[in-house]
Order: sequence, then C-alpha cells, then structure tokens
Amino acid sequence: MSELTKQEFTVAVHDAITAVRHLYREVDLLILGLREQLSAMEALRPVPGTLGKSGRGTNRLTVRFEYGVLFGLEDPNAELEDDNDGEGDGDGDGNDEEDVEVDNGDIAAPRRRIIELTEQRLLCLRISLHPQKPNTSFEPSIEYAIMDQWKIGDTPIPPGTSAPLRSQMLKKIPPSLADRTDNKPGTPLRTRARAHKATGQRAKGGKGISCRLPQGVQSIPLYELKDLSRLSQLAEGMALMWRASEL
Repeated sequence: MSELTKQEFTVAVHDAITAVRHLYREVDLLILGLREQLSAMEALRPVPGTLGKSGRGTNRLTVRFEYGVLFGLEDPNAELEDDNDGEGDGDGDGNDEEDVEVDNGDIAAPRRRIIELTEQRLLCLRISLHPQKPNTSFEPSIEYAIMDQWKIGDTPIPPGTSAPLRSQMLKKIPPSLADRTDNKPGTPLRTRARAHKATGQRAKGGKGISCRLPQGVQSIPLYELKDLSRLSQLAEGMALMWRASEL
C-alpha cells in the first residue's frame, strides 16, 4: 500500500467491495432462477439448511470461495436444535470452507436444523468461484450431480431408516464434489459430512457420510451463463439428470 496514494487506495478498496457485492448479486439471481425452474419442472426445492446467505449484509462482507445447495423433497421430519451444545461445526478433516469475514457487531447464534437423511436422492449444486489452492488452470464453474445410496462409514443406510444430520453438516456435502476422483457415472464419493452424534449406530469406517454419483458430475464454466436462455438450459440439464436417475 506504500506505493499507492491516498486517493488510489480509497478507489481500490471501493472497487474491490463493489465488485464482490456485484458478484453476490449475480450468484443470488442464479440460484433464485434455478430454484424457480427446478420447482416448476420437477417439484424440487432446496433442502432446509443448505441454502445459505450470500455473505453480504449491512455491517459485514464475507468472501467465499464457493456456494452449494442440495435440492430434493423437503424432509417433514426436520426439527430444530439449539446451537448451544458446544460442539463445533468442523469435522476435523481440515477441508472446511474458508471464509474471510469482516464483522461489526455480534451475531446471534443460529438454531441448528436436524435433517433425517434417508435413502432419497438429492441433487447437488456447487458454484466454485476461486481455488482454495494455487491452480493456474482454474476457471469459475458450476457443477451438479445426483447423490444416492447413502452410507455411514462403510455401512449402507438401511431402507426405511435414516441418518440424522445437522444443517451445518449438510452444508459440507456440496463442497465435497471437489474431492471426487472421477466424473464417471456410479463414482462413489466420501463427503466431508459426518452423522449426528445421536445416531446410535456403530458403523464400520466411522461416521463419515458417503454416497454414489449415479449420473456422474456435469460441469460448465460460470462465464457461459450470460443470459436467461443459458440459465434455462442449465435447469433443463439438471432436471434431465434427475429424471434419468429414476430409471
């Protein structure tokens, strides 16, 4: 900053914050458009607890590397739990999403939602804006995939039963697409989420949640979504993948 004049520094800070806020606005509109179209096409809606705020507010600005949403049928068994049990949100794998936050004022601790993860399919959306590690070939992109055949550790979740997950753990599932080893249909994926401590199951391989990607992973450059027609094509592609996974 010593090489900048006072005016240049002021302009640089303004331009940086304005650019990030503009990016948030575009991401918000993208997710809103997909929500509306997927709801109309396949009656899909965001799973409660996975659709986080964009990170912009009156008194703070959160810089995020990526955004993620899970779509499916709303779980009628979802319930709320007070977020005062002292248990952290991290799962200890060192892969938590990195945020840089500027905060003016205290924020009340949210109440966590407990979601019963059953044998249902979920449609996962990941919007990647910046690499967490240096990568000269990185390009902002949108990835989506169907997830099914859920497991706790190496143990499949039996039909008719469920695994309780806190919403903070559900939010770790979309970023897990970055950990996949292949884009081919049927690829297994070990997510960054862990089953809730109240599950009561002694599963082999711990409480890590894993799944199958029956249709693989589709990825498109974020830059290509320049108008509403491209957004509609993206929604149609996601809906087509959802229908194909029913077969």
